[in-house]
Amino acid sequence: MSLDLLEFSVIRQDLLDTDGLIRYIDYLQANGLDATPYLIAFWARMADIVSVVLMTLLALPFVLGAMSSSGTGVRVLIGLLIGLAYYVTAQAFANSGQVFDLDPGVVAWLPAVSLLLVYALAFSRVR
Repeated sequence: MSLDLLEFSVIRQDLLDTDGLIRYIDYLQANGLDATPYLIAFWARMADIVSVVLMTLLALPFVLGAMSSSGTGVRVLIGLLIGLAYYVTAQAFANSGQVFDLDPGVVAWLPAVSLLLVYALAFSRVR
């Protein structure tokens, strides 16, 4: 069996919809196969949904807080840096979770929890 033929049997988790991902995780677990990358992808999708809400809420301190008097460019730059840091952190945790065999739920939700902490810190400064 060549490696090229084996490549066709691997299903990429980014190409599956959520229902297909759940079914494939169930299939892998029922057959005693490693479902860790697919579990990380599933929980990362769930955490990304929550992160969208948190990113939206994170915009409030920029509008209502001390940053409201600063220029638009500064606010956009800080928002861009926070979003970029979130993306890089989420990707790093997902990859390290697969390498170091960490719990998929923790790996996927840790960036969202850190974003929640950033939001709490930023919102506490508004008051």
